[in-house]
Order: sequence, then structure tokens, then C-alpha cells
Amino acid sequence: MFKKIIGLALAFVVALSFTTQSTSHANDIKGHQMVNELTYWSNLGVIQPDSKGNYNPNRAVTRGEFASYITRALQLPASSTYTFKDLKAGNGLTLDIQAAAGANILSGYPDGTFRPNEKITRQHMAGFLQKALRYSNVPLDGQPLTFKDNNKISDQFKSAVATNVYYNIIRGSHTNKGVFFDPQGNATIGHAAAFLFRMNSTIESFAVKEDDSNAGPVVTPPAPNPNV
Repeated sequence: MFKKIIGLALAFVVALSFTTQSTSHANDIKGHQMVNELTYWSNLGVIQPDSKGNYNPNRAVTRGEFASYITRALQLPASSTYTFKDLKAGNGLTLDIQAAAGANILSGYPDGTFRPNEKITRQHMAGFLQKALRYSNVPLDGQPLTFKDNNKISDQFKSAVATNVYYNIIRGSHTNKGVFFDPQGNATIGHAAAFLFRMNSTIESFAVKEDDSNAGPVVTPPAPNPNV
């Protein structure tokens, strides 16, 4: 009986600790447009706070950070197949990037670097996401692009953007002049959370369809968030 009481007390302390930690780490995402997506990924440890407990949702996300998000979201296995000369061996970020590279979700630059601190552009992010879908056995379907700035999307990324639009992962920025993709613009941590959430929903939908022969061909996206 005594052991049972001690066990319950410890469980309560752990639960209380988790609740307190989640609350303290949410001080800069409360009321944010992407609060649900940010909270979802923070609870899973995919998107992590800084030393002050902030997530900085409006800060531009880097290539290294986004690679880490994908690795943790998909729980990719460790890999040493690819190495990059500007990454410190054995570093946590390095291991995440190598795991994503090993899954063929990302690659570096011709000079052998990855440039983890470089802000990731929206079209580069679309490329990472398309390869994450491919890794997860999601068909890489696409649809014609109708963004007002289609001409600014690099040819090498048009297929990736089309796939992300097809699955409603990327929706663009709605303005009074139309919908823009802003391919060369930098995505924020909040945007990354939303893109990953929709990517994950798409992957889960196909996983369900593989187990259900009666499932229909249409993927149901999560509740919409405009302007991303």
C-alpha cells in the first residue's frame, strides 16, 4: 500500500512538472495564429524553446532548424551516409541533419557545406517537404500553380511547390492583389509549424488508407489557417 501511494505521488509530481513546463514555454505563442500547430509540435519536442522558454514564432527559421524539425517529426533513424564539412561531428543538430540527409530529404551545396544557419526560403522548404512526403510513401501528385508570382519560383522547385499546394500544405499569402507564394522569402518558425502539421496530417491520411481498402482517394486537410 505504501509503495502504491509513493507511486501515485511520483506520477502526480511528473504530471505537474510537465504541465508547468508546457505553460512556461508557451509565453510567446499564446494568441499566435499558429498557436495550435506550435503547441502540438512543442508538446512532442519537435519544436523546442530557447533558454528563456520562448519559441520565437515570428523569427525566420534556419535550414538547420527545419531539418531538425523534420527529423524529429518523422522520427528518422540516425545516419552517417552523408557528412557536411561545415557541421561539427557529433553535435545534436549535426545528427539531425545527417538523419534527414540519409533519408534523402535534404542535401547540401556543391561545395560540401549545408549552411545550417542560413535562413531557409519558402521554395527550399517546399523541397524538403516534398521529399519528406516521398520518404513517407505519399504519391507526389501536383496541380497547376496559380500564384501571382509563379514566375519567381525556380524551375527546380516548381514540382515541389505544386505537390505542397495539391495536398493543401502550402496555401500562399492572400492579399487584395491576389495570392502570392513569395518563393524567395523566408518562412517563420510559425509557418514551419503549420507546414509540418499539414504534412503530418497528409502522411497519416495515407497511412490510414493503406490499412483501409474502402478508403476514398481524397485527403482531408486539417482546419485551414490562411496566409501561409
